[in-house]
Amino acid sequence: MSPGQGNRHCEGGTPLEVIQRARFAFLGQAAVSLKGLYKFAFKTARGTGCGVMFATEDGKLYGGNSGSSFVGSYTVKGEEIVSEMMMSRHNHDPAYAPMYPVDNIVMTFRSRWRGDELHSKGGTAALPGVVFESVLRAINDADAPPAGRVGPNASATGFIPSTSACSTASTAATPAS
Repeated sequence: MSPGQGNRHCEGGTPLEVIQRARFAFLGQAAVSLKGLYKFAFKTARGTGCGVMFATEDGKLYGGNSGSSFVGSYTVKGEEIVSEMMMSRHNHDPAYAPMYPVDNIVMTFRSRWRGDELHSKGGTAALPGVVFESVLRAINDADAPPAGRVGPNASATGFIPSTSACSTASTAATPAS
């Protein structure tokens, strides 16, 4: 099967199975590696939101949401993933409320795996004391069906109507302490 065709287009199982096995390669424990496409939900004092993040095997991060882009890097330090990224606002609509009241800032995070979720906490020196929490989950075939496939409650264009901006935010926007 070619990529995007069904659940078993990755050698060795579904993309999620491959990602999960890769995490257990470090002494039989959950490895702290990060690679692939993730959806994230975040929480700040200003509210909640969601977006996507792509992590490369060599430690690069690329992501964004409807208001900002995120470009940075990560390193593995023991059981943690430590990251730094530049958040650049691209939505300047006066009706849009950004996650921070400042634009183009460097953000730093410390993250740990909890099961299949990467829980992160961090902030920016531009706003001391303001905490940014997020939860990343790998995007799998259930989240992103192959091109051309229309699922239940979806239009012919592939867009899925939703009553909220982030259908995954309800559980991920309230990270456990």
